[in-house]
Amino acid sequence: MDRVILGDGCFVDDAIGTFRPNNNQIVVGCSGTGKSMSVMLPTILDMNESSMIGTYSKAGEARRIAEYKRIRGYRSYICDLTAPEKSTVGFDPLRFVTSYLDVEDLSKNIVLADPDSKNARDIYWNDSAVSLLNSLILATLMTKDNANMADVVELFDNLTLSESGKGILTSLDDYYKKIRAKAGNCQAVTLFSDYQQLPYNTAGCVRDTLAKALRRLFPEPIKKLMRKREQIDFEKIATEKTSLIIITSPVNVSLYLFANLLFSSAIKQLLEYAEECYNQRLPIPVRLMFDDFACAAKINDYSKHIAIFRAAGLSAMMLLQSEDQLRELYSDAEATNILNNCSCYVYFPGGMDLTTCRNVSQRLDVPVTDIMYAPTGKVIVMQSGKKPVTVPRYDILKSKEYNKFITMTGRNNREINYKEN
Repeated sequence: MDRVILGDGCFVDDAIGTFRPNNNQIVVGCSGTGKSMSVMLPTILDMNESSMIGTYSKAGEARRIAEYKRIRGYRSYICDLTAPEKSTVGFDPLRFVTSYLDVEDLSKNIVLADPDSKNARDIYWNDSAVSLLNSLILATLMTKDNANMADVVELFDNLTLSESGKGILTSLDDYYKKIRAKAGNCQAVTLFSDYQQLPYNTAGCVRDTLAKALRRLFPEPIKKLMRKREQIDFEKIATEKTSLIIITSPVNVSLYLFANLLFSSAIKQLLEYAEECYNQRLPIPVRLMFDDFACAAKINDYSKHIAIFRAAGLSAMMLLQSEDQLRELYSDAEATNILNNCSCYVYFPGGMDLTTCRNVSQRLDVPVTDIMYAPTGKVIVMQSGKKPVTVPRYDILKSKEYNKFITMTGRNNREINYKEN
């Protein structure tokens, strides 16, 4: 199995179930402490048996990694959210909808993607927006061949309202009448009929709630990505050695909303596919690599799914700036469950987050000040079944793998002439 590089002379490469319960890692340290260069990048370069889906915010380096994995025999793809025209593969969430439950899950993931939507006072508007989006998705699937999510957004853009004594009149009334004529009172029709019965002001607020979610998640460049001819095939990622790198932006954090929608779909599809496979495990292990796990948005149901990653052949490496950052997006119970399902915790000293330092000190049974003011350049590694160790950071610049990486892809962060397999 592929090893995980944690520090100088410190690796994870022993058997799951014998020495550790899972293959998930949490790596914590403030910006600039070296998490990516000392743990994530060397682990990616060293990987040779697993497929991977990972986020990266440095476009130049991401393209070099993609090229390196291609040279090493991987099917290698880039999904560039910052410049979709440079992507070698697209992602359309509607492609993975096969049932009404899938429609419901997708609508919830879209409407609830924005952390601002979690306020209790927004529950009614969110639920109503989900119901309206369910109707639009179902209607699009019924009326358009090879429909994609961009078509759903376009249908919503055509929705305008006017007052009526019995509710509202909309610009899509005739469209839904045609559906009713062919399919009767199907789910798409009944859900839209419920929307038509709302008072004008209420219907307007529901539309505004959905508009905010769709505008933020699906700007025009993302619509082009969803229409791209070649689309991500998650089953192939689990059956053929594949590298998929999602390029995000450290400035435009809204792109993480779409990236997390992609991860949510990937996890769901891979877990469902594992159920169909021999021993309910993916033929090829798949690693999820999060360069900044809790940057802008949560992955819905992640705290539940991570508990069954091991059985399916999935694993995750999550880079965080602090434990408080994790709890800002996930509830205390969810954050605790995520941490509890990681058999390895790596801490990079240098940050001044009291919560993280206090928790690390309690795990090590040492004073908080020993952690708060620990020298940089070393990492504290805590693993299941082993005593904690403090070791120097892994020096990737001196590694053979990194030298090969530089030789094969070029020393500068220039944009390479990348070609997919």
